[in-house]
Order: sequence, then structure tokens, then C-alpha cells
Amino acid sequence: MAGSRLEKIDTIYMRATGLLRSGALKCEDCPLWYNIYEGFPPYVEPRFDRPVPNIKLKPILYEEDKIRA
Repeated sequence: MAGSRLEKIDTIYMRATGLLRSGALKCEDCPLWYNIYEGFPPYVEPRFDRPVPNIKLKPILYEEDKIRA
């Protein structure tokens, strides 16, 4: 692989795609997740520089948990 090996440069999907296109990785040797990722891509690309959404988390402790504890 001639490019940079930093994960911050590209996603692992793009790196695997580049290896397949260049012929460094054969199609029968591609990872199991690759075809699934192509068939069902995420809505938002997973990148390191994506801002974290400000979502209010729901409480996961309930009254029953106090009794069980």
C-alpha cells in the first residue's frame, strides 16, 4: 500500500476498496463485512472528524432495578 496508513485519512471501507481496485486484494479474499457494507451502507459515513450529536440520553435505571439490587 503506497499511501498513508493513518486511519484518519480514510475509512477502512475506502482502504479495502482501493486494495481491491489495485489488485493487491483478490475478490475471494475480501473481508466478510465488505459485501454487507456495500449492500447496506450507513446513512452517515463513519468518520473520525464527524461532530458528536447532542442527543439527550434516556435513563436506563428503573425502580425495579433498585429492588433487584
